[in-house]
Amino acid sequence: MAKNLMIRGLTLLILILLISGSCYAEVKFKDLPADHWAASSVYDLVRLGVTSGYPDGTFRGKNNITRYETAILIAKLAEKLPEMDVTSIQSELNSLKNEIAKVRKGGSIPITGEYEMFSKVSNLLATGGVNGRGPIMVYRLKTNIDYDLNDSTNLKVGFDTMDSGFDGTTRDLAKEIIDVVGTVKIDPVDTILSDFGLENNLDLTFAMGPGNIRHVDSTGFIPSETGYTYLRPDSGVYVGTNLLGFDVLGGYKQALKTNAGASLTSDFTGSIAYNLTGVPLLEVLKVKASGDYLQKHGTEGVETRGIIDLATSISDNIGIKTKLGLTSTDSKGWMVGGELSVANVLNSGTNVVFKGSKVGALFIPSSFAAEVFDAAGFDFFNRPLESSTVNFGGLVSQKLGDKLEFQGKGDLRLSPDYGYGSDKAKSRATGQVGFAYEIAPLTTLDTFYRVEQDPTVGETTDLAAMGLIYKF
Repeated sequence: MAKNLMIRGLTLLILILLISGSCYAEVKFKDLPADHWAASSVYDLVRLGVTSGYPDGTFRGKNNITRYETAILIAKLAEKLPEMDVTSIQSELNSLKNEIAKVRKGGSIPITGEYEMFSKVSNLLATGGVNGRGPIMVYRLKTNIDYDLNDSTNLKVGFDTMDSGFDGTTRDLAKEIIDVVGTVKIDPVDTILSDFGLENNLDLTFAMGPGNIRHVDSTGFIPSETGYTYLRPDSGVYVGTNLLGFDVLGGYKQALKTNAGASLTSDFTGSIAYNLTGVPLLEVLKVKASGDYLQKHGTEGVETRGIIDLATSISDNIGIKTKLGLTSTDSKGWMVGGELSVANVLNSGTNVVFKGSKVGALFIPSSFAAEVFDAAGFDFFNRPLESSTVNFGGLVSQKLGDKLEFQGKGDLRLSPDYGYGSDKAKSRATGQVGFAYEIAPLTTLDTFYRVEQDPTVGETTDLAAMGLIYKF
């Protein structure tokens, strides 16, 4: 709502500037050069009496605007309207005043979430020798609280039951189901950091979470869901900012911990990202370099890795991403991957995504398999890519009206020599088609059919599922 308020408020500002001749005492901000491209607009706001900057004589133009500041801005615009014929904007002004009141009264804690209930029946047609048949009910509840404690402090509390209850699976409430992330914005002007040229806010984040968690199907009914990963925050502390146009992040997290919460493996992580403009044939090339240093406590076990991600759009509906990961100079410690996404193919409303990757045998070392099992990314079924594999996958979705959507996806996993068969380690193929129908606002009926073949064990399994997804 704050974004809409800002857009509508700025529209009012333009109208006011055209009809207002009010003048106010001249103010000059010490952090706003006279030749800055936005200087004239800023001082127009000053002349209107809408803002006078901060008490220390700064404007802080690079800071993000909060919802409270947005409300104050528009409220002052309303107060500064000259007493003349403004009937053409009076209706909009009254609407804005009502929305401002809602923002100011917004003291309630916002909770969003999703509840899933699925009935899954395995091996309808397949006659797998190692898996049984049978229906199973699956439930999952996710909620999220996202609350601004004040202008500079945000708190997020997540609740995710994941696979609790699946064949007796239990998850610890405090250690696995709940996660908490708090972020504090620190203004350099209020600290000595501004003396070192730092202009943008520092985001200091404290997180308590279980980290990504893999599902294991102990029943053997649904082998295609073994490895499905629930994406959760890690426990750690991070600090990030924008420095000279670069988004910089650094921190520490627990890569592996005991049931009591004690750290077994520490991960010192960092990243730097920058948007390159003026690249031939490309509007913007997004470049991100990240690295990790992992240390097993009580041992000499150390693991280092670096990843370079590139992302760009070559048109309004075509996007490309590439990834290069390194854990050693040996090519067995490398991984390479790419993604091509095309929206609204030939104006048909069809969206497609293709992925491909090759993961070296040493990219996820066995000594750190528990800590970095997800380092290479995931397939379209949210299962982690493994070492010594070549992976290809695709996703297609098509709207079939206002409420009905078709979706199909598939993944093919090959051996390092691009082989598939009983003698080719880790080879596997998975395909799925399904439909989602909005039966009521925020409520979707989801159905799909999936087939998976694992030639290394001579097994083909299938799965039919139907369920309700309710969002709130």
